[in-house]
Amino acid sequence: MVKRNKLVVALIVNIVIVVFETVAVFQSVFNHKLGVFKFYTEDSNYLALVISAIFCVSAIVAITNKANIPKWVHFLRYTASVCLTLTFIVILCLLSPMYPDNFIYWMFTGSGIFHHTICPLTSFVSFVIFENYHKLKKKSIFLSLIPTIIYGITCIILNLTHQLLGPYPFFYVYALPWYVSTTSLIGVLVCTLIISFVLYKINNRKSRTI
Repeated sequence: MVKRNKLVVALIVNIVIVVFETVAVFQSVFNHKLGVFKFYTEDSNYLALVISAIFCVSAIVAITNKANIPKWVHFLRYTASVCLTLTFIVILCLLSPMYPDNFIYWMFTGSGIFHHTICPLTSFVSFVIFENYHKLKKKSIFLSLIPTIIYGITCIILNLTHQLLGPYPFFYVYALPWYVSTTSLIGVLVCTLIISFVLYKINNRKSRTI
């Protein structure tokens, strides 16, 4: 019964995420057109939108059939939560201190209130409280880094070939010393790894208690 109640709540929360993400997508595309895809924030939120939609379908099927969420769907929600949490932390702890005048704009206006604040926090809370259906394998910690690694490598290549500028300061490979960019990128990756590990530990600890 506890599992079933949690699944119903998780379904409702993920429906809310889908609605909020959809609203934010229209706002972002209206303001930035196809340029939105160069931002990790946008890409991670679009990924979360698709994954939450998949979760909603899976949850409805699971509730109807009195079954459980597939493990692969649970892993996808884990990955999405890692990416969104990284977005929240980078904006709050890295970019906002660098550009303090933009803090209110990034966190509380337009699509930013959804992409930088509401959706990351909602996804995190839902995953750690209501979505402890399966234990995660240790390799999940590293597999959840794949979207971030792909994004980082892509941006570095595009910056090196002059196809893209930034969009974040640590991607300015021609304007910054190599060790500054390298250190910053390693820091972001380590931060992602820590987030993945923390969510992994919380999930596996709580999954034993349901």
